Amino acid sequence: MYSGHAMFSKKGGGWVKEKKKESERERTKALLTGETDSVGGFMTHFRWNSVLEEICVGVPMVAWPLYAEQRLNRVLLVEEMKLALSINESEDGFVSSAELEKRVKGLMEWER
Repeated sequence: MYSGHAMFSKKGGGWVKEKKKESERERTKALLTGETDSVGGFMTHFRWNSVLEEICVGVPMVAWPLYAEQRLNRVLLVEEMKLALSINESEDGFVSSAELEKRVKGLMEWER
């Protein structure tokens, strides 16, 4: 099952989106055991289990919540704990490619 995250890695001097789809458990195991390239961050819908895994691994996040408690999780992690960046949506709920690019670049440059 694909976790719904976009994972970015540093390869060849630049950041690229990983194309391999793997389960959350496999991805987390790889991160915790060092079996993957350097990971610059995750774009996540902010399901609580995913948030906890990413906090434990120490990977910064871009929050793009879709449903229910995910929006509350964004407030907690972005505004209160300062552990994630937020995506700005338009009034109709869409995110522009320029906004997405801005947030991913911000994530990669974020002082950890």
